[in-house]
Amino acid sequence: QGKRDYSKLNKEIVKSIRQLVEQDEKKNKTDVDIHFEVKSASDSIISIFYYGMGNAEISAHPYKIWGTINY
Repeated sequence: QGKRDYSKLNKEIVKSIRQLVEQDEKKNKTDVDIHFEVKSASDSIISIFYYGMGNAEISAHPYKIWGTINY
């Protein structure tokens, strides 16, 4: 209908996912490549699915990382 400014929400989404990645990188000494998709959005709720791959220093193979964030 009308244009809405989602810049604040976008910053919060990126911040939340960045915190998860940084925690994982510190814990497992990994490099993580992550992506996210908005799966559902309404005036009161937004649901984000994030996914990616990580490479741990002590692991022979990459591992998958995924989860959801709901605001």
